[in-house]
Amino acid sequence: MLYFVIFFQAAMNMMTKVLSLDLKSAGILVASFCPGWVQTDMGGPQAMLTPEKVTHRNYKADKKKDKMLAMKLGAKMGNNL
Repeated sequence: MLYFVIFFQAAMNMMTKVLSLDLKSAGILVASFCPGWVQTDMGGPQAMLTPEKVTHRNYKADKKKDKMLAMKLGAKMGNNL
């Protein structure tokens, strides 16, 4: 089973890279991340994180990144956001 996980990770990395190159001209940033060991059908009940916890954690991280990006863009454009 480990082989399938490795293949999937490699495919996700390549998909992220190809999408990022294709969408760069449109100004769209593409990123992917691994949330960790999550309690899903594949992760099982012994996994350390619940889907709710991962979703909340990533939402908080996205909000922080969005704010930092907005501040950087505002500084570049001479605006104080």
